[in-house]
Amino acid sequence: MEASPVERSDALLDPAVDPGGAAMGTLGDGSVETNWFVLLHRRVSERAVRSPRYQWWALVALLAGLLSLNITFTVFVVALPTVKADFHTNFSVLAWASTGPLLAFGVAAPFFGKVGDLFGHRRLYQFGLLGAMVSAILTATAPDVGMLLFARALDGVQGAATGTASMAIILELFAPADRVKALGWWSLVGAGGPVLGVTLGSPVIQYFGWRTLFWGQLVLLIIASLVVVGVTMAGVAAVVMGVVFVWREATFANPLIPTTYWRRRNFMFPMGTKAFTSFAYFGAFFLFPLLMEQVYGYTVSQVGFVSIARPIVFAVSAPIAGYLTVRTGERNATLFGTGALFLSMVIFATLGASSALIVIVVALAFSGLGMGVSMPATSASMSNELAESDYGVMSAAQLLAAQVGEVVGIQVVLTIQESIAKSSGLGNVHHGTALLHSFSVPFWVGAFVAALAVVCALFIRPLPRAARARHLVVDPA
Repeated sequence: MEASPVERSDALLDPAVDPGGAAMGTLGDGSVETNWFVLLHRRVSERAVRSPRYQWWALVALLAGLLSLNITFTVFVVALPTVKADFHTNFSVLAWASTGPLLAFGVAAPFFGKVGDLFGHRRLYQFGLLGAMVSAILTATAPDVGMLLFARALDGVQGAATGTASMAIILELFAPADRVKALGWWSLVGAGGPVLGVTLGSPVIQYFGWRTLFWGQLVLLIIASLVVVGVTMAGVAAVVMGVVFVWREATFANPLIPTTYWRRRNFMFPMGTKAFTSFAYFGAFFLFPLLMEQVYGYTVSQVGFVSIARPIVFAVSAPIAGYLTVRTGERNATLFGTGALFLSMVIFATLGASSALIVIVVALAFSGLGMGVSMPATSASMSNELAESDYGVMSAAQLLAAQVGEVVGIQVVLTIQESIAKSSGLGNVHHGTALLHSFSVPFWVGAFVAALAVVCALFIRPLPRAARARHLVVDPA
């Protein structure tokens, strides 16, 4: 009889499951360990695993780590002008402080996905948290822009380890019919972290400096590691690399991602949706602070306050969408989400010099709603196409698509904006509505790419809930 999701996850999350037997109270020579603490730990662990709420407690532990990882992402974007002044550099170079980790994430994700499948997702997740601590220290102490870029790239590598492992563990814990609920909460933390980061971090940047953020993140990472232990015991280069990766996957005898998945409609089109939505969302994500500061004259704190409309809607809508998608189906949810993101890009592209703040907030809200609704649905659609032994690989594949989209989107829209500003003779202009056109064009590019995401969503095959509950995946091997 096949093991239940909770039973299968036991080996992933409980260090008491030891092939040598010592941790379970049995020594290597077959004798019984009489240590009362070990026996008590075994009794408590077994009772915890049998609990119907065990998978949710494990989810909380995973999300605690993810929250500590992504809490600085949004507010660091807000801090770019301050960092630029500190290192006497320009936005084109400094953009790599954010796109570098995304690129590193995308490149490293397939590798770590396979490592997790082979050696265990739990250990990989803890490795990622440790790497995040190192990255936070290096970022906070960076003496120049070169070290900053290196530290942020390292952050992307450990993020790939943590991201692939956390999603794989979630897929292992939850049955196919319930995964979209858990993935909704996973998406909430992905957006909720930036909400807290912007809310608490913007004043910190303004009054104490941006380095303070990463010392604070280090503290959160340490706390998150303790939570995990407690629950356990209880740009363009990305496109080239993507082409090389696909070519190697198609020609290699034992590819990281089995080639049979590339021919599955509900694997490829959700991947395309993720790549295109990430392009539009994160491209706009980076343009928005510059738009508000350079065109509308907002301060860093004001931009941070207004910006939370997007991630807070993302955070609230993601878990709700996870539950509603059980009724509406993943295809319909993806169509709604990508449509909302497209509308957001159109609103941004048509902003005028005298546009009301409420219009800008509505555009932000549509962006958050679009990602909050579409992300759990696309992840669930892909996961239901895979064999259980490939959950880590699936996590890596969808993260790879998202990260490539993010890197390309950020680099493309920032390059377009700066090029238009310079060609219009506004390269040295830092404030004023004369810069508005240089922002409108890249937002239209984002709208076009978001429309491609809608097209991909149209080709996702709907799977009725009753059929989904009975859906058995056959290992392609």
